[in-house]
Amino acid sequence: MAVRYDILPHSRSGYLHPARPLADRKRKIRQLPRRKIRVTPLHTLGAFLLFCGIFFGFQQLYLFLITWEKLNVSTVEIACPDENLKEKINQLLAGRKLGNILICDLNPWREKIQALPWAKNVVLRKSLPSTLLIRVEPRQPAAVLVRDGHGWLIDREGTLLETTSPAAHPELPLIIDSTPSDSPASLQLAWQLLEEVDDSLRKDLAWIKISIPQGITIAFQGDETPLILGFSHFKQKLAFYHQTQAVLDQYRPLEYIDLRLEDRVYFKPKRPAALSSLASTAGEENHG
Repeated sequence: MAVRYDILPHSRSGYLHPARPLADRKRKIRQLPRRKIRVTPLHTLGAFLLFCGIFFGFQQLYLFLITWEKLNVSTVEIACPDENLKEKINQLLAGRKLGNILICDLNPWREKIQALPWAKNVVLRKSLPSTLLIRVEPRQPAAVLVRDGHGWLIDREGTLLETTSPAAHPELPLIIDSTPSDSPASLQLAWQLLEEVDDSLRKDLAWIKISIPQGITIAFQGDETPLILGFSHFKQKLAFYHQTQAVLDQYRPLEYIDLRLEDRVYFKPKRPAALSSLASTAGEENHG
């Protein structure tokens, strides 16, 4: 066996002594005897009773919390910039017992508030110990819609907010929907027109009519002549109309101006009342 010798520092006697072999410096590890733990039925019964006690304690705590009067919902805070909508929500919740705040299901109340026409986004949150927080984003009216002879206040999504008349909201665009379906897709043409034109031109609009097959037809305030614009390129067609307006003024009054074809304008002059009566008289004489 190879033996390594190290040089030790000088001893007191001044002589150098070779170090002992490393194998001789290892200590023997004392091995402790392993004790076996026996699980007796008494141990099992004790663990079982301990777990039963813990579960029983949690059960009693849960029953206490869900029946504690201080955790019943007693305060409802509503954050909504629309005072009318806020009042409707208060009326909806008036006299209703919401119960314990820990087990109160907020989904049915969220659906009831969301069913209000003016409510766009509804968020309900619990605040311990007894407060329910309601945050509501109201819908914003975007236009007055006339459909089937009835006037409605609508938002950008086409939601019917409440019945109204065009005279009650002169600052909003007036949209007349003559299409057979009440799908919001028919309103997209009107929104597209309002997005393409600038603010000054938008304020001059008297009404916007949606029909098939004409598409979009508009009229300006102070001018009863309908402008048929079709289904697209509204801004370009209106710009072309203003370019040719001086020529069209020579033939007024007009029954309509058709701008559905790009870079083309078709119009029909109104027949004067004298000519109309003369034509009808001549027709009666011919029949006679």
